[in-house]
Amino acid sequence: MARRYAIIGAGITGLAAARRLREITGNSEIVVFDSRERTGGVLATDRRDQYLIEQSADMFTTEPRFGLELCEQLGLVDELVSTRHVEQRAFIFRDDRIHPVPDGFSLMLPGRLMPVLGSDLLSWDAKARLLQESQVPCLVQIEDESLKEFATRRLGNEIFDYLVQPLASGIYTADPSKLSMRATMQRFKDKVSKHGSLIAAARSSSLSSDNRASGARYDLFRAPSGGFGQLVDRLTEQLEQSAVQFRLGTGVNRLAARGDQWSVILEEGNSSDFDGVVVSSSARIAASLLEQECNEAAQLLNRITTASVAIVALGIDSSDMPEDFGGFGILFPACENREVIALSFSSNKFPGRAPEGKSLIRCFIGGALHHDLLKKSDSVLIKSALEHLSLATGFDGNSEFAHVYRWDYCMPQYHIGHTRLVEEIGRQMESYPTIQLAGNSYHGVGIPVCVQSGAQAAEKLVRAGS
Repeated sequence: MARRYAIIGAGITGLAAARRLREITGNSEIVVFDSRERTGGVLATDRRDQYLIEQSADMFTTEPRFGLELCEQLGLVDELVSTRHVEQRAFIFRDDRIHPVPDGFSLMLPGRLMPVLGSDLLSWDAKARLLQESQVPCLVQIEDESLKEFATRRLGNEIFDYLVQPLASGIYTADPSKLSMRATMQRFKDKVSKHGSLIAAARSSSLSSDNRASGARYDLFRAPSGGFGQLVDRLTEQLEQSAVQFRLGTGVNRLAARGDQWSVILEEGNSSDFDGVVVSSSARIAASLLEQECNEAAQLLNRITTASVAIVALGIDSSDMPEDFGGFGILFPACENREVIALSFSSNKFPGRAPEGKSLIRCFIGGALHHDLLKKSDSVLIKSALEHLSLATGFDGNSEFAHVYRWDYCMPQYHIGHTRLVEEIGRQMESYPTIQLAGNSYHGVGIPVCVQSGAQAAEKLVRAGS
């Protein structure tokens, strides 16, 4: 008799789980539930007047390879585009003007010292403090600490404020005084343990690829030419062709044990029994589903908090920019007390994002440090986005269109102790091997990590039932 599996959440994690389940279980029955009316979760592409707008992520990294491998399996590799070969760098806003991120500075690794020492972004005191980094003790006995603690100890307050914090905010939209180094950037602590300092690590020949970076490794990024909606549609279509069932617009209320099976109880009151379940929704939703049957795990899951963010998409006439801005983005440090986290120039990063002579810009507002801004109306957020674009670039014009995409409680926050917390959740869930948790709440953000998480959850579920 064919086994029955349920997947709760039709985002990229849940879709990857469904695909892997189908690969390894043959004729099993697989049902994917999602309260939304579409698949893809936060991944969605909007088309407006020949603009191609990503509603959330607009690219993925080829390292690790899980996202790229998925595109290979879907026959999408030839439709992936790389970042444009223009001015591949980000800029930092300071004192009412923008400064390029120094060549070779990657998140907090000073791959090349001379560009940092020659940058007008930093004061001479900050540069002198950087040169002392090799004398800072390693403190390897510290199990976990915040990004702010680690970066200020090694690089000083000013480099943290004007380089590390804004660069990290573009990834995690987090409070750096709470963001766990062990859960997010353990590789930098490992470099210090191995080489004695970040500067020494940067000089190591084994890190030559990092030495070419400037803010981000843009050569590693790819995006579907038709947007991530293209990837989601292709994956969904393939799953439907393999007889995976989708129950969209169908919310799940809770999970209940039924002997060796799990009953998926829907918000509408109906229920159905399954041999195994992958919960690929957020930790908060997972907690609500498991509260009655796995209360201790649910309490731990509720400790993983989230932040909200709004993305304001602006379509403008490029001629309204005072000069041809070729950068990929402008970051606003938290210490500058601005409402905006970043401006991302989508049409500079990838081809096909805006019509000829036009520019597409996405403005990020909110995050853990500015949650209250999400209470403001769309019109107020659009006004703020335009004001910051003008302030940073001298833009003098109106937008051809402006639209706000709100993502409430979608950004997991990896606070100090997160790794230990996830390990304890795993121990609690060992008693329930036919339920597997997956998604970006646990081991990292980004499309490749989510694809890996979904596939691994499927594999564990099959092993548990064999």
